[in-house]
Amino acid sequence: MKKLMLWACLAAISAFWSCKKEKDTVPAEQEQLVQTEDYNDLICEVDQANSDVLVAIENYGSINGGRVAKVTKKIICGCSVDSVGVKTIRLSYDGQTPCGNPSRTRSGTITFTLTEGTRWVNQGARLRITFTNYKVTRLRDQKSWTMTGTSSVLAKIS
Repeated sequence: MKKLMLWACLAAISAFWSCKKEKDTVPAEQEQLVQTEDYNDLICEVDQANSDVLVAIENYGSINGGRVAKVTKKIICGCSVDSVGVKTIRLSYDGQTPCGNPSRTRSGTITFTLTEGTRWVNQGARLRITFTNYKVTRLRDQKSWTMTGTSSVLAKIS
């Protein structure tokens, strides 16, 4: 009788475990894919902001150490560029103009100042880059990233 009850208990436990629904791993995998896509998009936006700074440096002789003719200036999408000092430039984004692929808008400002060295072309020159409410909004789903803070970049000219 004890053996029969033991077998019945084992059968019941076995049936319980076999009927137990396994955790659905697809949502976790999808969540990881979304996080990876968001991370990659954020990195691309930081790279784009750095590229905009480099374009502005190319356009302004007071920072880059050379002279730039007006006809050769490159345009930064959705952005006005203002020299706010001998060694300071501000990029102001309008928040309206769709740019890039995937399409996005940018608002806020990026201000950069040459803090060390007389020109960016000199070895040891240093830029302080300040993001002020720099917001990038992806137009397909209205997902956005906002950056506020300061970083420093050192020129390594060889």
